[in-house]
Amino acid sequence: MNRTVRNRSWAAFCTAVFACTSAFGFIDPKFTPVDLVKQSDVIFVATYEMTKGADMWRPVRTGALKGPKPEPFHLNVGSCKEADLANARDAVLSGQGQPAVVFAAKTPDAMKGYLHISGRWLAVRRNEAGTWDVESLAMRLSGTWAGGTDMLIEATRHLLAEPDADVPVSVGVAWMQDRSDLGKVPGNIGRMEAVRPTADGPVHLFVASDAGDRLYRTKPNDEAFEDVTRATRLATRSRRFAWTDLDGDGRVDLVSWDGKAISLWRISAAGTFERGDGGKGFALADCLGLAPCAMHTDGTPALLVTTTEFPLLLRRVAGNWVKTELPRPMLADWGGTSCPCIVADFDGDGWWDVLQPAWWQTFLWKGSAKGLADPVVASVKVQGKTCRFTLGDFNQDGALDVFLSDEKVSALWENDGKGNFRDVTAGGGSLSYRLPAGASDCLATDLNHDGRPDLCVLYRNADFAYHFNRGFRCFGEEGELRLFEPEGNVPARAGQTACAVADFNSDGSLDLAVVFADGTVCVYYNQAFNRPFLRVRLADGTPAPVTAGVWSSGKTPVSLGALPVYAPPAHTVFTLPGPGTFTLRWKPPGKPEHSTTVTVPDEIPETGFDVILGKP
Repeated sequence: MNRTVRNRSWAAFCTAVFACTSAFGFIDPKFTPVDLVKQSDVIFVATYEMTKGADMWRPVRTGALKGPKPEPFHLNVGSCKEADLANARDAVLSGQGQPAVVFAAKTPDAMKGYLHISGRWLAVRRNEAGTWDVESLAMRLSGTWAGGTDMLIEATRHLLAEPDADVPVSVGVAWMQDRSDLGKVPGNIGRMEAVRPTADGPVHLFVASDAGDRLYRTKPNDEAFEDVTRATRLATRSRRFAWTDLDGDGRVDLVSWDGKAISLWRISAAGTFERGDGGKGFALADCLGLAPCAMHTDGTPALLVTTTEFPLLLRRVAGNWVKTELPRPMLADWGGTSCPCIVADFDGDGWWDVLQPAWWQTFLWKGSAKGLADPVVASVKVQGKTCRFTLGDFNQDGALDVFLSDEKVSALWENDGKGNFRDVTAGGGSLSYRLPAGASDCLATDLNHDGRPDLCVLYRNADFAYHFNRGFRCFGEEGELRLFEPEGNVPARAGQTACAVADFNSDGSLDLAVVFADGTVCVYYNQAFNRPFLRVRLADGTPAPVTAGVWSSGKTPVSLGALPVYAPPAHTVFTLPGPGTFTLRWKPPGKPEHSTTVTVPDEIPETGFDVILGKP
């Protein structure tokens, strides 16, 4: 685009935005951050401090992203039109000491542009004296970017270095015409999980219910499922469960808690379930969650068990259950919890940690070669009596963030890579205005296969929501992706209890399994097909889980998703946006970061790509 046409386009857009003063929540497909960056003559970052009351500010640090570094100037908030003045003052005051960014272009009468500060847009104009005058709010520009200012700066840097990068404006997911109905499961549904009982076998769908668990399997060369619960002799009634190789025989086991005891169920060579603990379960009347892990000291399989009091480690030694208490904080009464422990490497040292969200005080036990250290206080909070969470790298920095929903609040807690968290929900695009509390289930996934982790959230008394990641923690939820009844095009009954994601029909794309509030289990097949993905698992003996992430190539590599990788034979699926070269990074416990290059050809193999971390 030549300069004349570009300036006319910018001037026209400026006119439209300046005339709009109402909130604009939906994404503007005609003016994305890509257009904003391309059409700006000048882009600079500045941190402001107050000089004269709440109306005159000066930058104390500046840096140019595009064009020359700005000459010394002041920011005049008092020039804002009266109707917007209070909000403009609040935006700048809230952003004091934090980087803000200005996008501007030359117009026939002045340099005009937009200031993004503390997550809000202001229209600005440079006067003859060099001062930048705030003219009004520019709320319509939230359709261009509704995320945080810090992430807009990172997105801008990326777009300048990678001009062909995109910022999506729609969800990019569609279902096939017919869904697959698996049947109705009675009882109270806990959770569901896609699991591969044998390393080379098909993906199964496990549904936990206190009235009897169910196991479904796709029929060979068919998109229909069959109930194999009876055929596999599955007779558990799980209120909590975990799939892991707890006995170390190389096959995945089902660990089930039925409200009274934890029991171990092996899968035999014939593919049937049998008790693996001699009928001697671990008596436990209080269990909020079971999380697979492996002992820091020797890598033997273990479970992190959450109770309303303090968590404990549970493992099998010489055919017996052995528990290990976690170090306790120096508190007589910590208030208890309703949230399962979250087990992952949060501080980037390769050793898994334990995050225990709680009502009064959240604790983080950090791992090392010696085990778990004394807990430190963490900022993550829960407020209600129920809790659901999921992990993902939503701001694309390689560290695991935590999305957590209880009956009173839903929030995204961003990890700085050292195990320090902050609530960034207000800077999360659609998360700031379309995120009710009380999720029945949630999952970080990538159904649109663009390499960015999205957020799928379910509710018992409302429609599900799919917040797609536009990049750098800016989400959109335009209502395009919905669930339907078997006859198609008819909205499904509101209310879901659990979900799982996997490539159930083996066509090279992720599908969504859902349990509705009435117990109906169904699978929605993704219309996409033959998309590249990695299946990643750990070599034997590695203390798991470890954090792994896929990074893009180019001048400014960004994380395309980070996830925990568990002990074998479990595997973790990473989606890739298309052909190209990618880097898989992971940090073995106590060792330097390792990386593996993965090249995806134009002809994508149907089997995907398998990577074993830690394999000699």
